[in-house]
Amino acid sequence: MNLQSMRTILSLVVLALALALAVPNTVSAKNDTKVNGTTGTPLGGFGAGGVKFNGNEGTFAIMTRPPADAYDFKEVDGAAFQFFAKRGQATETVDQMKTVVIDGRPDDDAIWPLHRINFGTINDVHVAMTGFSPLDNEDYDNMSLPYAFYEVTLTNTKTSNVAVSIGLQWNSENEPFQFVPGKGITNSTRTVFASAKGKVNITGGNAADPGFLANGVCNNAVNQNQAKVALALDLKANETRVVKFVISWYETVDPDLAYYFNLYDNSETIAVHGLKQFDHFFCSISAVLSKSGTSYLLQSVGILRKKYKKKEF
Repeated sequence: MNLQSMRTILSLVVLALALALAVPNTVSAKNDTKVNGTTGTPLGGFGAGGVKFNGNEGTFAIMTRPPADAYDFKEVDGAAFQFFAKRGQATETVDQMKTVVIDGRPDDDAIWPLHRINFGTINDVHVAMTGFSPLDNEDYDNMSLPYAFYEVTLTNTKTSNVAVSIGLQWNSENEPFQFVPGKGITNSTRTVFASAKGKVNITGGNAADPGFLANGVCNNAVNQNQAKVALALDLKANETRVVKFVISWYETVDPDLAYYFNLYDNSETIAVHGLKQFDHFFCSISAVLSKSGTSYLLQSVGILRKKYKKKEF
């Protein structure tokens, strides 16, 4: 058996164990395979803790000191995805984004290593998100770092242009954030960075910054424990663009606890590395799930296949 085969088998074994432990929030009716909403799935590197997004409530929870079970996660006070869209003179904003409800059910599925969220349509902009954990068959260090990934797909469903901004607000209990131009917010233990291809405007602000909900742009005056990063862009008629977010953390309470202490010394450098590896992890997950034959994740995998159909796994 060659090394690549061993890597593939290891990834499938890990995936099978994770799926066996994954429990949906509410099970749907008999003969209906769609999950009726979830409370999220832990996203993060192996042995590094994790982040969960509860789409039904629009809230986040975090656990930074493994090993853990469901009761070790603590809500991140004030953390939320936020949205701004202006089309002509019509402006719509969302202070805390939640899963859209379709036919009485929250439209999300969360089974590790993926979390698929449908935020619905706001000012004729459809907003969908896929959260994921880092999987890498070639570099196991990449899978052992404290970060989680969220890709937001924005689609203009009309023939007129629209100005859009999506924000991610976070809370660092014991240390104020600072703004990093062109990237996001950071301190020694928590970082939230964003990126997207093409022309964008990345700004940051404290939680009370009125700029985001007013015009989609923050004032870059970041000096509090609760702050946000916002990425603003323009969508042309029927255009689709993708925004990437990386959340990273660095737990310093027990220096002997985590392997990643041997690799990095703060959350910002981990987030920078995560942005560089973002597409690679997305591609790797698609490959592993395709080989596993995990039927109830094929909808998400299909999106990944289209996005990376020109790459060889």
